[in-house]
Amino acid sequence: MRSHRTGLRGLFVLCATILLLVTFVSLLVLLGTASVFQRSMETVSRDTRSAAIAHEMEVAALLYQRLANLYRVSGNAGLIEEKAHVAARLAALSEQAQYYVGPGQERALLDRVSSDLAHYLQVRDRLDSSVDDLEDVIRQTGPVLTAALDGLESLRALNDLQVEAAHRDMRRAQRLSSVFGSVAALLLISGIAALALLIRRLLFLPLVDLFQAMAAFRSGNLAIRGRVGGARELAELTDMFNDMADSVARQRQAQLAFLAGVAHDLKNPLATLKNGLYLMALDESADGRNRKRSGLDHEIDQLSRMVDDVMDAARIEAGALELRCQPFDLRKLIQDLTQSYAALAPGHRIVSHLPANQLTLLADPLRVEQVLRNLISNAIKYSSGGEISIRAVTRADSIRVSVSDRGAGISQDELGDIFLPFRRRRLNVAPGVGLGLSVVKRIVEAHGGRVEVESKSGAGSTFAVTFPLHGPPRQDQAHAGQRALPVH
Repeated sequence: MRSHRTGLRGLFVLCATILLLVTFVSLLVLLGTASVFQRSMETVSRDTRSAAIAHEMEVAALLYQRLANLYRVSGNAGLIEEKAHVAARLAALSEQAQYYVGPGQERALLDRVSSDLAHYLQVRDRLDSSVDDLEDVIRQTGPVLTAALDGLESLRALNDLQVEAAHRDMRRAQRLSSVFGSVAALLLISGIAALALLIRRLLFLPLVDLFQAMAAFRSGNLAIRGRVGGARELAELTDMFNDMADSVARQRQAQLAFLAGVAHDLKNPLATLKNGLYLMALDESADGRNRKRSGLDHEIDQLSRMVDDVMDAARIEAGALELRCQPFDLRKLIQDLTQSYAALAPGHRIVSHLPANQLTLLADPLRVEQVLRNLISNAIKYSSGGEISIRAVTRADSIRVSVSDRGAGISQDELGDIFLPFRRRRLNVAPGVGLGLSVVKRIVEAHGGRVEVESKSGAGSTFAVTFPLHGPPRQDQAHAGQRALPVH
């Protein structure tokens, strides 16, 4: 289901992408608008200054003409210096105008004006020194001065047009900025609203629903389940909770079935004990009482074994299986068990195949005996007779002990869960609480070993346990006494 749901990372990437996109586009528009404003302001400043210089040049040209005319009329020598100062000012203004003039038509116009003014000053100086008639001087220099003044007027008009165009560009950029700013704000608000709704649907509502389901489950409503939805991670979390709830419900049912089975299995030996004690009290013969007491001892042993299995399972689940590891002879233990069960099960032929030499194993001898007794008794219970073979094989760093029978065997469907707690087969043949093989597996694994089973329905079974020769992991810390080994 992962590919069809949006994950939290994808949602965050989407949000970040949208915000970055809106920010990037807004930044581009702002940069473009700022660039337009900057160019327009530079144009306004340059053309305004250019127009002002053109006006000053026009004033200076007219002032020069007036001073020159006054000098011709009055002959005042002081006007010569003043006229030279105006001419220098006019030349400086013409040079200054070069820094503010724009390319193309404006520069060509300024060049023509500067040329006309320079020509006018040259012609006027020449005529003032060679022609006596003022009117003749004015008539000859008038067209040149008029052309220069017309050029300055055209330059000022062009500057005004360019300033007006720059103002239009600024107003247009301002309108564009305002429109885009409004659209960007609207898109941003809409995007935030959409993201809020998306987050509410993908995160908030599923999270609240899961929280309520967990709260109800904790309060005892084991039937409650979370609705799978929202972001992928939350959907997977809800699936995990639902799987956990299903597992807890199954465990609860298994525990109830276990309790019912334990109650039933404990009830039978207790009833037998009660009846046996009653009959034993009525029996006056010593032989009769001994026979009844022997039967009662067997029921007590059966009851004790069931209680031991329950206690061992409880210790294992609590992570406190106690191992008292010490070196012992596994070969002698198997021989003793073979003789013991041969006497208890005369209908079976119990044989052992052992090496000739002693098998020294570092382990808990009582727990190893518990494992082997469980396997041998199961082989006896689940076979109606025939040979039961116990075989021990040494390897480089381990010992493998196998118990084989020729009984009914185990079907492939049952092999997968025979080591799970509370799994019981053929209740009418082998009563019990279904913890024996589970305890066996956990004890062997606590020693650092493993359990294997080979079986075929109708052809018998072989259970094999392998123990490391040198004890469980970190055994160097537990040679001298009791140790609680955690079992997982």
